[in-house]
Amino acid sequence: MPDADKRVTWFDRNPGKAKLIMAVIVVLVLEIFARVLVVAGLIPYQPYPTSRYPEFIDHMDREVGRWHYPNADVDVYDTCKTGRFVSNGVGAMDIERATDANDAFRVAVVGDSFAAGYYVSFGERFTGLLEERTGIEHLNFAVSGTGTVHQSQVYRYKASEFEHDAVIVAVLPVNDFENNRADAKPGKKYQPTVREVDGELEIYYPVRYEDRYIKERSFGERLKNRIDNTLYLMNALRLGSRVFKGWRRGEQLEDFAEQAPNYYDNYDENDWRLMEFALREIVAVAGDKPVVVVTLPYAKDIDYARTQGYNFRLVRQLSEFAAANKTVYYLDLLPGFAAAMADDQRDYQSYVWACDMHWNPDGHDVAAELMYQGLAETLYSGE
Repeated sequence: MPDADKRVTWFDRNPGKAKLIMAVIVVLVLEIFARVLVVAGLIPYQPYPTSRYPEFIDHMDREVGRWHYPNADVDVYDTCKTGRFVSNGVGAMDIERATDANDAFRVAVVGDSFAAGYYVSFGERFTGLLEERTGIEHLNFAVSGTGTVHQSQVYRYKASEFEHDAVIVAVLPVNDFENNRADAKPGKKYQPTVREVDGELEIYYPVRYEDRYIKERSFGERLKNRIDNTLYLMNALRLGSRVFKGWRRGEQLEDFAEQAPNYYDNYDENDWRLMEFALREIVAVAGDKPVVVVTLPYAKDIDYARTQGYNFRLVRQLSEFAAANKTVYYLDLLPGFAAAMADDQRDYQSYVWACDMHWNPDGHDVAAELMYQGLAETLYSGE
């Protein structure tokens, strides 16, 4: 028979409610612990956006498609880095610039996220470093996720509105050829691509501006972000998820790098036709201004040059393109990067973020020095 002395507690009579209370207590303890870690600076706290529309970049510009929202200032966090994405009044990832140069020599720069300087501040990216060293303004009109076709439109409709005396086109062979292709813009992405009409190439947009896709945060996503902003425990768990995904992304980047022996040869004749067409568009808009095409190497390209020799098809074709156009100059950063790596006794990965392929401040510093040396006679002889 039951022990008459055993006392039946409220917890015995209400096991479900008891478990719920214990769960709440555990969550409260973990929440306090997470807040302590954040205050102590041991883990980051990221406020997630709760607005209906993104604040930084989308297919939002009628003239160029994918572009930054003007006057954006967004904190970004990733597994191995933090930073801010800041745009000026016209939507460029740059400081405010006057349209009038006031007789000063200025350089306009177009490219993708490498040139835009993702995850580094203005003073750390190569355009800011060149500006500091030369005293010459380098107006940065680079935008992520674009190839030279898109960049030709950015130059025509954005950069050309600002007085300048020279142009730098930063070409990233890793993905610029892919981003030029029409099939890289499926669905309702309002981005420029190229088609052939009566044997001639022309730029067009696959969808009407009115039918373009604009990313919109769902109510559920906005609600989740509000919860994650309020509860530090949820914020910390989201950090853990980012760490795991960043680790997986690092593996995927390694797999991506294995897809081709190098990226300076990883394109076909139609890819070259599109890039050459886009470069001609930039040259035509630039008029008599010097246009400098700069290729940015990736680890595979440098490794290939070391083992197989420096004999890339892209280098030959861009050199021939420059020779055939009196205002065009070509500079490849690959030999200089390889030399810097040898001098510093470092591998390429030490110049990029550990969980990302973009240059870290050290990578931008090397690129700035190589451009300063390589363009000393072309652009900076009169500094």
